[in-house]
Amino acid sequence: IIIKWPSHNNIWTAPTALNFLKDFFSKTFGSNQHLFSKLNYLDRDDERRVFRPIENESELKKEAIRKGFEIKTPGTLSFSQKYALFQQGEGVIGQYGGGLQMCFLSKHQSKIIVIQSELFFRTHIDFMASILGFETLNLIAEASTDEKHSNAAIKVNSTNFLISLNKFQF
Repeated sequence: IIIKWPSHNNIWTAPTALNFLKDFFSKTFGSNQHLFSKLNYLDRDDERRVFRPIENESELKKEAIRKGFEIKTPGTLSFSQKYALFQQGEGVIGQYGGGLQMCFLSKHQSKIIVIQSELFFRTHIDFMASILGFETLNLIAEASTDEKHSNAAIKVNSTNFLISLNKFQF
């Protein structure tokens, strides 16, 4: 008997479902030992690169690296590696969707900067953070093309990116 749907795509997930998933991933993928940086920038340098590409991402990556972040591509990682990345991470930067959806695995008080398109803004990661005890900061990127659709290319304001890093003391 299902009394309540466990989730609704990109809007909310029942707290019991989030805790179940976190526990399931811990039991299933938590025993493998992978070492990751405490600071990680998640890119989409895989088949997901065509969805909301960040036109100035190389600039953002350079600044993130300067602040001590390592660049990771979630689409190339196994589930046990993704589990380890979020469990070891104290700071994560990434675009909404793709690998960042695994942020429910983050440890308590982690800090996540979520890059979001002005044309595709979702609050689901904020919702998960309020339940699981990590912090989020949403950095809104402008559509960088005349095409106005949810997967259009975006451009992140470099000054706002630096402000976001400083807000979380990265």
